[in-house]
Amino acid sequence: MARSLLEKEERSGLKLRSPSILVVDDDLTFSESLRWLLEANGFAVDVATRSMAAYPIVASGHLDLIIIDLMLPDTDGLELIRWVRDRADFSDLPIMAVSGFDRNYLVAALSAGANEALHKPDDLDRIVETAMKLTGRNGRSDDKAGLYRRAS
Repeated sequence: MARSLLEKEERSGLKLRSPSILVVDDDLTFSESLRWLLEANGFAVDVATRSMAAYPIVASGHLDLIIIDLMLPDTDGLELIRWVRDRADFSDLPIMAVSGFDRNYLVAALSAGANEALHKPDDLDRIVETAMKLTGRNGRSDDKAGLYRRAS
C-alpha cells in the first residue's frame, strides 16, 4: 500500500502538518466545492486546472495525494497518472482518479496506476472519505475535525 509523506513524517517524529492535496480538474465548480470540503476536513489543497500546471507542483515533492480528473483540456488525466508512476520519487504517492464520463475511464485509470477511481460529481463525499483513507487519516482518533458532508 502506498505511504504518504505525512505517514513518513509521523513515523520519524517530525512535526505534523496538514496533509497536502493537489486537485487537477478544469471544472471550477467541482474543484472549488471539493477544495472547500477537503479544507474543512483539515487538508491543505492546491488546484490546477490543466495538467501542465500540475507537473511542477507534483515535482516539488510536497504532496500527500493527487486527485486527477481524467478529462483535462490539455491532455487526459491518464497521461499525468503514468507520468507520476514513471518517476521513482513519486511511486508511492497516492493518486485518486475522478471522472464524470463513462466508468470505463475509471477502469483505465486503475490500470494506469491510480490507487482509487471514483465517479464525479455525485461521489463528492466519497471522494473526501477516500482522501482521508489514502492519506492515513481514516478513523484516526487525533483528527481534530470530523468528516464534513455536503447538505443533501
